[in-house]
Amino acid sequence: MRDLTQNDWTNFIKGELKEKLKLDLLAMKMFRESDLQACCYYHLRQFANGRGSWRILNETWIKGLGRRPDLLICKSTKPVLIIELKYRRRYEGPSSKDAEVLTTAVESKEWARKAIFLQVVLHPTKSTGEKLPKSRGRIVTVALTEEEWKSFEPHFRTFRKPSPRRTKGRRFRRED
Repeated sequence: MRDLTQNDWTNFIKGELKEKLKLDLLAMKMFRESDLQACCYYHLRQFANGRGSWRILNETWIKGLGRRPDLLICKSTKPVLIIELKYRRRYEGPSSKDAEVLTTAVESKEWARKAIFLQVVLHPTKSTGEKLPKSRGRIVTVALTEEEWKSFEPHFRTFRKPSPRRTKGRRFRRED
């Protein structure tokens, strides 16, 4: 097998990975962002298997950048591609923190050459949010159709439990 290039990674993420993640979502394998991260990591490792000295790092600290991107793809020890992941109910762009991490990482070309923001959207609605720099930033969206959402929603509500922690108006009293 031939060694992979940066464009091979980008094409895989925009095409094949996107399809595989949608299949994983419909097969009830993803209910949270951590599930998305595990599925992405698995598919990226399968893609890189035996094709050169590529490494996929999960939430690794990047010196100088001062951040932990969700996934980092390196050629030997040189970072090439940074991936930020989000699991959402509706379309949004990258948050200001994610956009800052991705833009800072590619601006100097010291930390990575490309940045990808990959989001899984459960319920299709209007698109809003921030943009990434067009030159090196990409937004990849895996979205369910309206029919897919209707069949997925009951399972999502069942398997997503426990629900997020909330205090629901409880106040903690300090006892003196």
